[in-house]
Amino acid sequence: LAVDGSLSDLAVNRAIQRVSGELRACYLRTAKSPQRATARARFEIDESRRAIAIHADGPLASCVSDALRGVRTETPPDVGTEKVSFTIIFEGVR
Repeated sequence: LAVDGSLSDLAVNRAIQRVSGELRACYLRTAKSPQRATARARFEIDESRRAIAIHADGPLASCVSDALRGVRTETPPDVGTEKVSFTIIFEGVR
């Protein structure tokens, strides 16, 4: 997890954890076997505390992007937006 701005990694990680059920559902709906799947994502947190400009890569990209629309931090960035990037590895979650 990399956060470029005033929000802490912990604060952003908590916001992502709140949508972890939706992220796990992406894997469960699309994986044909309990294999490893990776998704890379990036987005910005705006002053309303919500994820915007969401981009994801990998076989689960569309579903991951949809799930990340629910990311909302507890506090807003000091000014403007914060850039966030991270990798999700789905493995043995069946």
